[in-house]
Amino acid sequence: RRAARALAGEATGAALLEAAGYQLLDTQARLTWTVRCDDEPVEVELRCDALVGRDGRRLVAEVKTGDRAPSLATAATRRQLLEYVVAYRADGVLLVDPEAGAIHEVDFDLARDAPPAPPPPSSIRSRVGWFAAGVVAGAIAAVAAVAPW
Repeated sequence: RRAARALAGEATGAALLEAAGYQLLDTQARLTWTVRCDDEPVEVELRCDALVGRDGRRLVAEVKTGDRAPSLATAATRRQLLEYVVAYRADGVLLVDPEAGAIHEVDFDLARDAPPAPPPPSSIRSRVGWFAAGVVAGAIAAVAAVAPW
């Protein structure tokens, strides 16, 4: 029953995408993605529901049916979409909910070209700085305590 619902959802989702002006580039698009673990290549097989194009952009479209799957509150859905946008090197990812007649563009704000974020204040560098300041302050206090004034 779930498989039939998913198949019907994919057909409805494709129609929704085309009606919204997306061009279907491929359906059930397979990809072998190589990731590395301890510097060793690991091949992962992926298959997204569709690759679509619009306005010069290429996007991954994932069709989800049911009560929980079409929601970004569902961790598995969120992780799958993130994996797809990275692995397929897409310009974006669409979450399609055919039962609600909705297409949502999801932006993970990967900021690929952004500089790395500064370390948080509780970083080791900050702790070492405070420790050094404490040592200096203690040394000054010790000298002041024994110095004849």
